[in-house]
Amino acid sequence: MKAMRRNLEEITRQHKDFSFTPGSTTDVEQVTDVRETSSAVEEALIVGRTEKKQKILASLSVNLAQEITILPIYGFGGIGKTTLAKLVFSDAQFNDYSRVWVYVSQAFVLKNIGNSIISQVSNGNS
Repeated sequence: MKAMRRNLEEITRQHKDFSFTPGSTTDVEQVTDVRETSSAVEEALIVGRTEKKQKILASLSVNLAQEITILPIYGFGGIGKTTLAKLVFSDAQFNDYSRVWVYVSQAFVLKNIGNSIISQVSNGNS
């Protein structure tokens, strides 16, 4: 009992030290994400992504007959994944197709992602 009491006191102390407040995990949605991106890109300012962009465009061109194509771009932070995605997204080759740019934050809320996709595909009419 003494050991359990010490553990509970330690947990209470840590709770106070870290200023935790009671509440649900939905409080995370209220945090604004300063890293949010858009599809806008100034291609003239980008250096060194042409080869990767062409490789992705070729891969997407092969799959144009499919209704939906999802191409993951992954890697460590800061290596230019978002810039590369912007370059591909804004390429004139795909102007006649439905395209959707969705930012997925660390506060992953599937409903918001779905609403974003629907509103873009339906031209703002969700």
